[in-house]
Amino acid sequence: MAATSTGTKFKIANKNENMPADTLSQVLNEVVETSLQQLESIWNEIGFAADQRSERCNSVLQHVESLFEDMVQQETDVKDTLIGKITDIKEKLKILSKELSVPVYEPDSKQTMLQCRKDLLHHLETLTKQKHTRMVALKNLIDQEKILCDRTKIPPFQISHSSIPSDDDLAEYEKHIEELTIEQNKRFATFTIIREQIQEVFKQIDDSPSTVFERQALADDEKDFILSSENMTALNNLQIEVIERKAKAEEKLLAMKNRLHVLWQRLETPGETREEFWEKHGSLKQENLKTVNEEILRLEALKHTQMEKVVTSMKRELERWWKVCFTPTELQDECSAFKTEGVFTDEIADALEAEINNLQGFYERHKNLYSQVRQWEEILEEYTVLEKKATDPNRFNNRGGALLQEEKARKRIIKELPKLEANLQELINKWEEEQKLKFSIYGMEFSEYVTQRYKTIQDEREREKEQRQKSRALQMESDMKFGTKPAMTPKKRGARMPITPSMMVVNKTRRIIPGVRTPLSATRINTTNMNVTTKSTTPRRKSNRYRPWDKNADRTNKLLHKTIRGGVQKDASFGSTGSYNEFAKTLNSVERMNYRSSIIEPAQSPCPTKSKLTPISQSVSHTPKSKLASAQRMPAHTPMSTRL
Repeated sequence: MAATSTGTKFKIANKNENMPADTLSQVLNEVVETSLQQLESIWNEIGFAADQRSERCNSVLQHVESLFEDMVQQETDVKDTLIGKITDIKEKLKILSKELSVPVYEPDSKQTMLQCRKDLLHHLETLTKQKHTRMVALKNLIDQEKILCDRTKIPPFQISHSSIPSDDDLAEYEKHIEELTIEQNKRFATFTIIREQIQEVFKQIDDSPSTVFERQALADDEKDFILSSENMTALNNLQIEVIERKAKAEEKLLAMKNRLHVLWQRLETPGETREEFWEKHGSLKQENLKTVNEEILRLEALKHTQMEKVVTSMKRELERWWKVCFTPTELQDECSAFKTEGVFTDEIADALEAEINNLQGFYERHKNLYSQVRQWEEILEEYTVLEKKATDPNRFNNRGGALLQEEKARKRIIKELPKLEANLQELINKWEEEQKLKFSIYGMEFSEYVTQRYKTIQDEREREKEQRQKSRALQMESDMKFGTKPAMTPKKRGARMPITPSMMVVNKTRRIIPGVRTPLSATRINTTNMNVTTKSTTPRRKSNRYRPWDKNADRTNKLLHKTIRGGVQKDASFGSTGSYNEFAKTLNSVERMNYRSSIIEPAQSPCPTKSKLTPISQSVSHTPKSKLASAQRMPAHTPMSTRL
């Protein structure tokens, strides 16, 4: 067994292992040898003489011998103390064993002192607890017996109260106490029932106890009544005596109570009002019976005036539970009480209440399943709202991070919805196996209902898409016929700038094709024939009325380079401005050669001024609306069923 230098300089690696003497001797030799080498090294460094070293070696030897002598003496003292403790424990065990009538424990002679002491202490502790337990049990049983015997007048059990009882004595004593307790409880239960009945009769008939026994039996403190056999017999006789006076009035009052309870329930009368009424009119005197009858008549009249309110409220509650439980229309139609119109009777109210209680109880028993279906509905509805927002072009204005939040929400829903559907289907299958029933949502299975919901969402999306396409087609047709409305820019304030030829060049296609602008390079080469007015004038306010175009063919070239102010006549169209041949002839004229266009692409010829032109009307008519308004197109959204 090797020695380590952890903690102390030398120690055994496993402290729980018993170290043999030879190992200890070896370790001590190593310790002494190592220590002596260190001392010799120190002495050499210091430079002690031989006599000084000899003196120090003697000191080391004396110190080690003294240390071992002290250790031996200490261990001897521990041994003597342990022997004395073992002797004391044996004496205590002997006394306890005699008191408890058990044999004296003798430890094994082969055990060590520590093992012997441990076993003796364990048995001593066990016997001490046993003694204490028996004495406490005896005292408790004595106290219980005294109370029971004083109350029932039954003779006590014969047992010594000074000596320690045996287990058999305690068991017999406990059995006697149990019999006394059962008898007392039986008598007390009978006494309580009879006493309450007698008190109720006295209260109802407005009578009071007249004899001493009656006063004892009906006293406020129930503990004062002695539950002896004689008193119980007398109490039974008293019950028979008063029960006859109670019977007739009780039947009548019970009928009135039942009717009042039903009326109070229908009219939602507070509990405080009910208790207050019975506190004042709870007796069986004729005066109080008359008051109760008048109250019944009053509530009957009040019920008929408020029956419409009661039935209407119950119908609304029933509709809510139908929605919560996904009740199909066929089952809803089977509730005849709900379909009644203008009829407000007790029978209808009872039928509605029974239906509500049935649905409520079914929902509470399977609340986990219905709550998860409702969660799936809410997530799907959230996705539908996000899809509708995605088709709204106004969402790009004043976003404030809304687009990012919508995209995160959409990804979250796409991730959560399939998992929730799978978990729901598994839960439904398990529920159907346990309940031996078919779970339906509005009369459909869950998978069928999911398919229908997705189909409804897809149909709604297609309908909105067709509506948008129709609106775009109508707008495009209107633009092709009347032209687009120019954008109204704010008037510039400050110094008025002169109009230059470059400012006059406006391509007509800008009004036909949205999003196409004439570049600044599209200027007129020859501007000698242009009449430019440099005088700064305040622009006139534009009118919304259409201005007729000049049909003179000589002004065709000027119309190509001037902005049309105001609107176009309602009958102005591409056909009304001339044929295509006239339009192409104007483009190929000599005067047109002086202009360059950024819209018409030149043909592959040496002369760029004689390029092959494409008619504007043809380019517009063959250009899809989606390409013309590509800047305003919304990003396409994959249907929910495809995503999932």
